Formats: sequence, C-alpha cells, structure tokens
Amino acid sequence: MPVEVQTEYDLMVMTEEHFKEVAYAVTGVAFDLHNQLGGLHREETWKQALAAGCREIGLENVDVEVPVIVRFLDFTKEYRLDLLVECGALFELKATAALHDQHYAQTLNYIHLTGLRRGKLLNFGGDQVESRFVSTTLSQADRRNATVKDDCWKSFDSRDVELKVVLIELVHDVGACLTLDLYREAVVHLLGGAVQVVRDVPISLKDDVIGYEKMNLHSPERAFLITGYRGNLTGVAGHLSRLLKHIPLEAIQWINLDKRNITFQTVERTD
Repeated sequence: MPVEVQTEYDLMVMTEEHFKEVAYAVTGVAFDLHNQLGGLHREETWKQALAAGCREIGLENVDVEVPVIVRFLDFTKEYRLDLLVECGALFELKATAALHDQHYAQTLNYIHLTGLRRGKLLNFGGDQVESRFVSTTLSQADRRNATVKDDCWKSFDSRDVELKVVLIELVHDVGACLTLDLYREAVVHLLGGAVQVVRDVPISLKDDVIGYEKMNLHSPERAFLITGYRGNLTGVAGHLSRLLKHIPLEAIQWINLDKRNITFQTVERTD
C-alpha cells in the first residue's frame, strides 16, 4: 500500500457527530491540563499528558506518535501523528504563541494521508488552549483523480519524459493535495537523489555573479520546479522567464499542483 498507518487496529472514518463528541471530550481534558500546568511546556509533554488524561476519562485506543509511512517505488517518507483517539479522531498538538496556516496545512496533510476526513489542532502555548477543526470532503479516490494540463510542456529528451511520468504516477499512487515537500522529495529521490539533482546555480547580473540559488536539475541544461500556486499562473511564468536571463540554463520545467489540477509548463530562455 502507498500509505500505511502503523496501528494495532483498523482506522475508522467517523461521522461528524461522532468526531465532535470525541473532540469535545479531548478538548475538555486539554483545558483542564492547561489550567493545572500552565502553558510553558514542550509539545512532547503535552502529548503524554493529554494521552494519559484521555485514558483516565475512558477514551479508548489512545495512541501517541503514530507512524504513517508513505511509499512509492523505492522512496519512503515517515510522518508521525501526535494523537489518535478511538480509532479515528486525529489531533495535532502545538506549543507555540499562536496557530498559523502551516499548522493547518500539516494537519490537513495527515487527514488526507490517513483518509480520516476530520482532525483538530490544539495549541497549548498561549494564555489558554487554542483549537481549530480541520476537515476535508475528499476521499482517497478523489485525490487520485487529478486533471493534467500539459499543452505548454515541451520534452527535450527522455529526462523530461521521465520527470513528467514520475510526477503523474506519484500523484496517481499517493493522491493529490498533500504537502509539496512530499512530492519534491519523492521526485528528487527517484531522479537520482539530492547528490545528483540539487545544484548551486550561479545568478549573474551584468556579467557578475551576485549569488547562488539551490535548484533541482534533472539535466545539465534544465531545472525542474514544483510549486503550489493557485489561480492565474501567468505572473509566475513571467518571473521564471526573467530568472532564466540570469542563470546558465536553457529552460525550467515547471510543475504546478493546485489541489487536483496538475499543470506542466516549459519556460525557455528567450535571449
């Protein structure tokens, strides 16, 4: 299986009502603990304390740091779920000043990987516990059904073909809507690994090198870029065209993942 959640029991996709019941109980424990302990503790402390508190009130199958393994060909990546309660209620814990969009994105990534549909963020780092529900309507099958747009893509040789095929097969296998780092790491690995792919590319201005940018090169002449921009991509293409005027490459093979829409576009140097 492309994604394996390593638990001793089968996961259960909870109804919204069931999840809210469990989340209400867990959040109550979180508030009680915060009132007792204050907010100046590490995430690990909160995980263990919250798990123990959940067991004390009778919640079942309370697991901490549940491994989630993603596999595609010979690529493997491991994630850890902070707290999993009653076979299907996922909780991500933070100990920071405030919750941010990246925390929401991380939790949504775990929800998509597990197929559980619902989760909750709990932040213990403020004056009181901050919480946020996270959910999706997409099933695992929905996420594997991506739309490909490639009318602006040009394959110069077999390496471009391989890049495109790898990305499409990866999304078909593990699904769309996951964090970009997962797709980037997988593609870099499958194209030879960071040692072969990641390069410091010189940036020149008026014939002087002004710095270096780390870029992923699948050939000596071309880089590939995986992004997650939403909406109109014209402006981004313009920035890439300007970049090419200052680096010693002939083209950038650009792959944009916008939810379940994959756009392949070649941006060539125009001297």
